[in-house]
Amino acid sequence: LLTLITFVFMHSMKQIFLIFTLFVYKNIIFAHKESKMCLNDECKRISFIMRSFMNLNVHPCDDFYRFACGNWSKISILNRKNLINNKEEMMKKTKLILNNISPKQRREKNKSTVLLNTVNMACRNKTAIVQFGSKMLVQLLNEIVRDWKINKRNKINIEYAIADIWRRYGIANLISPDIIPDEQNVSMNRLVFNEIDLKFFHTTAILSKRTKQVIANTCLSMMKNILKNLINDAVNMSLILPEIFVNSKLPAIIDFEFNLFKVSSTFKNTPYNTSEIIKDLKIKDLLKMNFSFNWNDYFLGLRIPLLSNSSFQILLINSGYFIYMDKILKSTPNTTIIAYLLWILVLNRVEFLDDRYNKILEEERKQTFNRNKFCDTYILSEHLSGLDLIIGSLYANDVLINRIKNECEQYVNKLVGTYLERVDGIKWLNRRTKAELVEKIKKLSFQIAYSKLILNQTWIDHYYEELIDGPLKISTSESFFTMHSKITAWKMNNLVSSLTETVDIPLSPLSADASYSVSKNRIQIGGAILRPPLFSINLPKSVNYGTFGSIVAHEIAHAFDSVGMMYDSSGIQKSNYSDKFFDYQQQCLIEQYNKFCYTPAESWKRFCVDGEMTKNENFADNIGLSISFHAYRKYATNFDDHKTLPWLKQFSDEQIFFISFAQSFCLIPFNDNALHYAFLTDEHPPPFVRILGSLMNNPQFSQIFNCPVGSNMNPPKKCIIL
Repeated sequence: LLTLITFVFMHSMKQIFLIFTLFVYKNIIFAHKESKMCLNDECKRISFIMRSFMNLNVHPCDDFYRFACGNWSKISILNRKNLINNKEEMMKKTKLILNNISPKQRREKNKSTVLLNTVNMACRNKTAIVQFGSKMLVQLLNEIVRDWKINKRNKINIEYAIADIWRRYGIANLISPDIIPDEQNVSMNRLVFNEIDLKFFHTTAILSKRTKQVIANTCLSMMKNILKNLINDAVNMSLILPEIFVNSKLPAIIDFEFNLFKVSSTFKNTPYNTSEIIKDLKIKDLLKMNFSFNWNDYFLGLRIPLLSNSSFQILLINSGYFIYMDKILKSTPNTTIIAYLLWILVLNRVEFLDDRYNKILEEERKQTFNRNKFCDTYILSEHLSGLDLIIGSLYANDVLINRIKNECEQYVNKLVGTYLERVDGIKWLNRRTKAELVEKIKKLSFQIAYSKLILNQTWIDHYYEELIDGPLKISTSESFFTMHSKITAWKMNNLVSSLTETVDIPLSPLSADASYSVSKNRIQIGGAILRPPLFSINLPKSVNYGTFGSIVAHEIAHAFDSVGMMYDSSGIQKSNYSDKFFDYQQQCLIEQYNKFCYTPAESWKRFCVDGEMTKNENFADNIGLSISFHAYRKYATNFDDHKTLPWLKQFSDEQIFFISFAQSFCLIPFNDNALHYAFLTDEHPPPFVRILGSLMNNPQFSQIFNCPVGSNMNPPKKCIIL
């Protein structure tokens, strides 16, 4: 009080008025900032996560990947509770949907929903799983030994067995077949043969004998405990396990895979060029190669009719592996190979038994088994149960999903409009190409969140007909183990048939994929993408455009990459296409991305991006980022609803856009094996390359973050496409 009185007497009224004015002005500004702050729960949570991922000790102009994602691996491990888990959110809602269906409704509901309920309840029914025990697995082993005609001399067709265990049970082993889209003819699929799918030595590149021995001992202990349980169960059930399985030499089985591991691309000293891929290899040419391995018997086991055509073409990845696999098979006793195949079948199926067996797996997997989480993953997974379309059909009626879907469509319309404006301004495109691009963009169709077909219960029931009323019909009286075996057989039938007939699978709300179809000139954005942190109706536009906007714009860009330009707006392949200026722009990207390399911490191998193989994804990344940014800037200019994020107040809206873009690629760092495989086979470069390459070429990024010319993130030469 004394201070205040002194202040009044020492200062004139004019000075007091000035101070008062400044005080009021300061509070007005403060209040204005508060009104612009996004303080809903979504903004608080997402901004906290975004800030947690960042490493502010790294300058954004030096390495924006480390700046935006530098703490991702630490936070994703230490603070998982703060992360958005879309799968868990979906499963909670799925449980509500399933639980709200009464027994009477289940009888009246569509057949596919009954199927979903049956499998879901069987997976969670611990009592029934214990009662069934391992009977089905013991019977399965006896069945396969009988079918392979394994006699006391153990003389069987090894090649047929290797193929049969994949075709019948969906288990890749010494050879990993797959059926993927054909790059040259997008309306068709093609057959791929890849190297071994490792079961024991898949976790790390073995760098020492000690590491190898630790893994071998862990696997040996696991197998002994499983075998002990199976023998006891068989005795109690008055069943007999196959002699070749019971008497198998477990160390020899582990050593057999280790020998194959040493000639796989996973091993650091692989004795062949791991970048060797033989494309368009005709069956007749494969048969002429110097193999002891009988490919005809292998094809017989695959039961794929097209393989009888000698001109049928396949893709052979890591072709050097097959030469060494051939040598190892010749020097390995039949008993060891047979036992190995039987054991990988057991290890694949044992998690569908009671919890005694899953506790045995815990040490090898380094995680505690939780049946509810296992069932959540199983039911939601396209790859495990394949029942995701049924859940998707239930989700499609959700009010919130449709509200989000409508909001996303507004973003899409703005992105398409920005594309048309930008394409019209491109000077290096000739008139014909520009006109074709404009027509193609205008005729683009979009499926967002889900396709209308998923609402057609007749179609859904027909799609699952084989499991509902067909030869693989699932009934409530069966074990969960048997249900899974039938589902796997159904999935394998669908996969093999996709070589000759492609089915237009409807987009599901559970899908986390975004894709462009050149044959349909259509973009699909799965419903799982329309969730935080990639999209939310409660987040600022700067975040949504940086993540969701860039994803959509990326897919639109595929309409005019080197493959997309070969098809017109109706999805019909053109007889010829040529634009030298367009090709020149892509060549700039190829040369630039070839220089992105990575050396693992162990420094035993250096991986570099294949700019030619990844050119279309790099092209789409660069254009997608540019288009989304210009769409956001146009929106921000016209609408004054900018909102800052509570944990990121020091960054402008446009800076938040680029941080959001980068963090959509944040991933737990690849281990060296996965990174090697990604560099070798993936058309997408690794995440850090996708972030750095796109931002280095973006002049707006350099300007907004004040990156000087010549800094890492602002090179003098840029490949600016659009």
